[in-house]
Amino acid sequence: MLGLGLSPSQVAVRRAARILAPPPLAFALNGSTNPKLKAMLARVKAGTGRGLILVKGTSLEVGCGGAITANGTSSSVASQLVNARPYRPAAVLAGLATAAGYPCFDDSMVGDNNVTPYTTLSIYDPRISFPSGVWTAAGSTTSPNSFPFAGANYLNGTGFGPLVFTPDVGANTFIVDVYNVGGAFTFSVNGAAPTSITAPGATISGNTVTAPSSSSGFTRITVVGGLGTTGLSVTPGTNALLRSITGYNSATPAIDMLVHASNGSLSSDQAAESSGNHWYNNDALAFDAPDLTLIAVGTNDCSQGVPIATFIANVQTIVNTARLSGDAAVYWTTAANPATFSTAAAQGNYRDALASWAASNNVAFWDQLTKFGDWSVIGPRTADQTVHPNRGLYADIGAYNWSCVQAMAA
Repeated sequence: MLGLGLSPSQVAVRRAARILAPPPLAFALNGSTNPKLKAMLARVKAGTGRGLILVKGTSLEVGCGGAITANGTSSSVASQLVNARPYRPAAVLAGLATAAGYPCFDDSMVGDNNVTPYTTLSIYDPRISFPSGVWTAAGSTTSPNSFPFAGANYLNGTGFGPLVFTPDVGANTFIVDVYNVGGAFTFSVNGAAPTSITAPGATISGNTVTAPSSSSGFTRITVVGGLGTTGLSVTPGTNALLRSITGYNSATPAIDMLVHASNGSLSSDQAAESSGNHWYNNDALAFDAPDLTLIAVGTNDCSQGVPIATFIANVQTIVNTARLSGDAAVYWTTAANPATFSTAAAQGNYRDALASWAASNNVAFWDQLTKFGDWSVIGPRTADQTVHPNRGLYADIGAYNWSCVQAMAA
């Protein structure tokens, strides 16, 4: 159906105008057609199916500093993480996509995003609560600079009190991903017993699921109950290693956001693979099989002097995996303080290398540094006068990311 009473020629003119219109500043489509992203957006808008966008990145994608409205008022990471989750770029993008007719929710948790070395997880993300000492974050292979697991650290159920995850909107369905180490998990949904639980390969007894003890891969548990706002309660048994939870209302086909990012993450963390247990970041990306993967790594590589060739090779590894299930985009994030983080010249060199690689590999690319300006411009819009945006800049970053995703699907 052409719609709006337009003739075929008028439709053709409008379509051509949309395709030929200048893309957002510093965005390069690089010839990619992004068919899987287009198909996902179409089915979500039509209400015929769900979609998944996965975000890989650093503290900038975690949203560190997001609740701070003033400039440079917070020097500690702990204070920058207080209630930051609702303002991270993924949350902003989700809200704008929903307003544009594509229901989208940042209603997932993945690990601890390396928040717990600085503050409690519920301080960063009040949707998550559990008694002290019952669940702990674990999994970094070295501290503090190696975070190979999705979301940096898994949650280890070490007691018998529940973890409660309460989505922003009412939910009746929860997707729970756990590590296959034989752990047991007992569920309730919105204060009542689930109406159904499925977990291929696992053992189900009443409301309890016991994952395989193969020490390889993940088990995906789908827990369904009545619609409500209390959320999912997860009580651990022994060996309960929790990776992620996503909640949604099954009556509303929507896009789910998964944020694999972590504070301090390097490209090597996000590209990490395990040939043995298949539990690392890139293994998790393959397991999640998103329709679109947004990749925002490099700022920490630049600061720590990772060779550019190594950085690019890691990005290639991530994109190769992302393209097994969907489309991919890479982007360079906003400027960091050249006096305290890394020089402007170094940031430009890494950015230019990423842009060149993206053009050569037919991968969508955008450049927040060019879009929002160098440090002299954005310094007054940061929470810490170093690298982390404040709330207003995060809002603009999320909006720009959404405009680029739209351009990918134009």
